[in-house]
Formats: sequence, C-alpha cells, structure tokens
Amino acid sequence: VLSGVLECDLVGFHTYEYAQNFLRTCAIVLGLETKPNGVTVKGKFVRVGVFPIGIEPKKFLEKMETEKVQKRVEELKAIFAGKQVIIGVDRLDYIKGVPHKLLGFEGFLEKYPEWRDKVVLVQVAVPSRADGPEYKQLKDETDELVGRINGAFAVSRDKYNEGVATQLGRVAPVQYLYRSVDMDELCALYRVASCCFVTSIRDGMNLVCLEYIASQQGTCGSLILSEFAGAAQSLCGGAILINPWNTDEMVDALHTAMTMTPEQRQVKHDLMFNYVMKYTSAFWGQLFITELHTFKPPSPGPSAPSSAAATPLSTPLLSRAARVAVVPALPHEDSSPNLINGVFSPNILHSLSKIDSPLLGLYSASPRMSRPTSPSVGPVRLNSRSLQSAYKESSKRLFLLSYEGTLVPQHDTHHVERPSWKLLAQLKELVKYKENEIVILSEHNQKNLMEWFNGVRLTLVSNGMQLRPGCTEWEPLFPEVNTEWKEAVRPLFKYYTVRTPGAKVEETDMQMQWDYSKADITFGKTQARELNQNLDSMPLKVIRGNKTLTVTPHEMNITTIVQRIIGQMTTFDFMFSDCPQANFVAERMVEETESVSKCFVFQMGESRSKDNASSSSGRGGGGGGGGGISPTYYMSDSDELQEVFDLLVAS
Repeated sequence: VLSGVLECDLVGFHTYEYAQNFLRTCAIVLGLETKPNGVTVKGKFVRVGVFPIGIEPKKFLEKMETEKVQKRVEELKAIFAGKQVIIGVDRLDYIKGVPHKLLGFEGFLEKYPEWRDKVVLVQVAVPSRADGPEYKQLKDETDELVGRINGAFAVSRDKYNEGVATQLGRVAPVQYLYRSVDMDELCALYRVASCCFVTSIRDGMNLVCLEYIASQQGTCGSLILSEFAGAAQSLCGGAILINPWNTDEMVDALHTAMTMTPEQRQVKHDLMFNYVMKYTSAFWGQLFITELHTFKPPSPGPSAPSSAAATPLSTPLLSRAARVAVVPALPHEDSSPNLINGVFSPNILHSLSKIDSPLLGLYSASPRMSRPTSPSVGPVRLNSRSLQSAYKESSKRLFLLSYEGTLVPQHDTHHVERPSWKLLAQLKELVKYKENEIVILSEHNQKNLMEWFNGVRLTLVSNGMQLRPGCTEWEPLFPEVNTEWKEAVRPLFKYYTVRTPGAKVEETDMQMQWDYSKADITFGKTQARELNQNLDSMPLKVIRGNKTLTVTPHEMNITTIVQRIIGQMTTFDFMFSDCPQANFVAERMVEETESVSKCFVFQMGESRSKDNASSSSGRGGGGGGGGGISPTYYMSDSDELQEVFDLLVAS
C-alpha cells in the first residue's frame, strides 16, 4: 500500500499529525529517507502536505432560510421550551464514542442536579453495519445507557418518532434517534441546539461540527469537540476540547458550555465560522489541485516554465535567493501585479535590494560613526548617588527606557504586565519638570500603551510608530522609509496563512506580523520555520516572537530608532537609558556638538550580553562627573529601578 501511494507526486492529509504518521511509517516500514515535507523514493521526492477538508456552508445557510426548516425550528423550540438542547450526530460506530458521550452526560446530570430539568441531549445514531456481532453489542450497550439515564432522571420515557417528540410528563433527558434523518430535520436540530457534543475516540476529520457551526450563524452555539477528531486541530481556538476517555473532563466541559455568556459564545463562534466559510470543500479541492500543478516538474522543451517557478517553496535544495522567489498563485484570486506566474517580478526583487533610505549604511556614513575600538570593560553596578548628583547638575534630561524587561519584568511566556500604580506615579512626578523628557520603547499593543500611560507627558514608541505628548494619533517614526517591501511580503504571508489553519496576518504602517498562536503548535512551528527561510534573503528584519513572525524594514533597528528619537529632542546634557546603542549615538553627539556630558547606560542583571559587550565602552564621566560617555552599568531588576526613580523624584 505504501509503495503504491508513493507513486504519486503529492500526498495530502487532513492534519499535520496524520502526515507525520505517514512519514514515520515510510521511514520504519520501507526504510526511506524522509523530511518534514516529503519522502525520497527511487530518486524522486514525493511531497506530503496538509489539506484539511471542509463542507459547503452555503448549502446549510440557504437551507436555514427555507420555510420548511423555519417551521420545524419553531416546532422544536415549543417541544423543548425552557430547555437547552445538546445535539449529537454520529454513526453508531466504535470510533464515534457514543457511549463515552452518554457517560459524560450522565455525570453532568449527577454533578449538577440543577440542570436536570433544563437540558436535553438529542442523539442521532445512524445505523452502521448493524449485522456484525460487535456492532450489535455496541447498540445494546448504547440502548442500556440511554435507558439508565432516562430512568434515573425523568418521570417517564419519551419517544421521538418521525421527528415529533410525544411528551408523556417531562421530556426525557436523552432523546435517542437510532435512524437517519433528512437534511431539513438535521438543519432544524442544528439550529435549536445551544451546544454540539462530539466525542470521537478516533476520527479522520468529523464534518458534523463544521455543519453545526454553519447552521448556527446568528445564534452562536458552543462546540465541545474531542481532541482525537481531525477537526480539533483547525477549531481549537473556538471549540472546547475534551478527552472522551476522561469523564470528569467532559462533565466540566458541558458545564462550561451551558454557562458560557453570550459574548463568549459570540467570540468563539465567529472564529470558527470564519474558518468554516474559508476552508470549504470547494477550496480544499482547488487548493489540492493548485498545489499539484504548481509543483509539477517542468516539461522538456522550449515552452517549459522556469525551474524557479516549478520548484516548491519548501524544497531544501533551493538557494536562499530562489526560495524567496516562489509564491504560487492562490485559487480563485487574481495574481498580484508583482507576481509573474506565481514568481516575484524582477522589479520587486530589484526594488527590495535598492531601497533608498538615509538610514541605510549608518555605520559607514563617517569614520566617527564606527564603534569604539578601545578595550571593552564589564558593566559596573550603578551608583545611585552618582546618578542623583549628575541629575541635579544637568539642565536638560532624557530618559530613554524599554518597557518590557526594564520598567516591568520580562516573562518567559511573553506576557506583558500593566504598569504598577507606583511606576505611573513616579513617571508623572518626573515629567512635572519641563527639563525632563521620557521616551518609552515597547513592542506591545499600541492601544494598550495609550490606555496605560494616558495622562502622562511622555513619548511612546512601538513597532516603528510614535505617540508624542499631547497627540492622540500614532505617527511613523520613519515616514521616509519606502513601504514597497510589503508588496513582496504580503503574498508570502497569504500563501502560508491559507495553508496553516488558525494562522492570521496583522499589518500596521511599518510592520507585518504572521500569527500562528491558534494553529496546531507543531505544524505552526514547522510552517513558521519554512516561512522564515523564505524571508531570510530579503533585505528585511525578521523577528521571531511568541508564535509570531514579525517583518519590518531592515533600517528599523534599535540603533536607528535611538538615533531618530535623540535627533528629535532638543539639546540635553543628561541621558539615562537601558539601550546599549545609546552609548554609540551619544558618542557621535559629543564629538559633533558636545551636548551630552553625562550619559548613564545600564542593563538589567550583571551578566553581559554580546550586544552590551560590543557597545559598552566609552568615555568615562557618568559615574561621578567628567564629560563623555560612561561605561555600561547594571541594576538587579525593575524594583531597583523604581528605587532610583524615588531618589530622582526626591532630588
């Protein structure tokens, strides 16, 4: 079977996990050489890709608008009045986990008795190979569980015949349909259900959850989804994932789904609905065929396409220049004017290498701009009294400080804390004096920064944008920088976003970010690594963050940012900063204008980074007088910095 499959040029799987299992099997069973994106067999490289299949959501949306379905929805609402409906639709097959679902529902009613009269589970069990003895045993087990739950939690057992529930006393908590239902009835059940419950113990994809999401537009039901269903890797951002072998986990998930606020339901539903509408069955077919044609080897003869256009993005043998050039056109989308047969046009690649900016060549502009060559000395502990003395003696002061890791602690999870009330009070006290200018550098969300520092007279700089005191709109820090680079990056980001379920692109004036935080963690890392390789040869700066890839112009580095910020300020004779590059920029100012006489550049922690080591030497003076550039100092943590602020405020 493996050898037959490997005769293909492209092998597609619903999820990354399935694709990796296939590659491992090829390596173990056939002893073949495999790579993350394919396998080599008989000298041929067979590509392996991930293509999650979808449904045709328009069919369900249109069906919801029909008079027959709407009438049936109203009938079901009347039957289940006062109750929340949980829907389950499965073949009665071992892999679907119907008994597991019933055990979870039974545990929910036992643990939360207040819900016994407020919820009903409608389980559609489509017969599957009923003649086999194993399946007959499964049916008997399911019937027994249904009877046990209804016997324990209902006054009488109800029947659900021909789509009409006959009420004999109270509605039984489990409405069990051992038969198929037509499309109209299925859509009506999807519509009235406030939760869809999927407990597969192994499922290739499971399209029931996608059908439910499509049918819930406007009502926003919640989804409980087994982590063993293929769809879990695509819907993990909006679904409540459970292990169907863990009954307690299912019980808690049911309670979470039943008590979720409308706002929470809306957010989760929108995320899943957007996915369902994008990754349709038609899109799946188009994407698969497009991928096959895009990577088809060139035919012999003069009309064959160029080798660059016919080579896959992920092929490791590509040169760095070639890897970046290949971006297949997406199905049903017009090719970018800067793409020729899916390849970057020469004018874009040429313009990227010829971006005209006065900031390029910063270190080679003049001999004075070169880094100091004097022996590097280690950082010394900051003497707060010397700092206070220099502060008092100066007439114009600049504080150039990073937010993450300096003003607030830096966490491994990249979680960013709000500024404490004490820090805000200290900053407000410092900027009361017109002699003081404070600039805060951050990579955090600009909206949050505006909110946190509202009312404090300082300058905020984030991702190439700045917000000056008294302004309400962010403005580019480098308005002269050419933004044509985005035309080359945008198709690349779109290519990987389409092929990575859960990924998204965020764009600002001076940067583009590829976010894969909602994608499968392993597959997302693999795609990000491949995307990073394709960006590697561009004259751009690529920053790998916490499940993100951020691209900015190459000239937007910390040195040029510091240079631009300092250049906007009026003459000052005191600088306090945690940016090692401030030493370099200040040295130039001393040589040209003698404006900075006291410069204190520090770092958090005693250990020296390579960057600090290369830029820490300079002229003494910050430690107690004298002109020029001080060595690099260090402080223990953000708490010590706040102690320094207290000392300066009291000066």
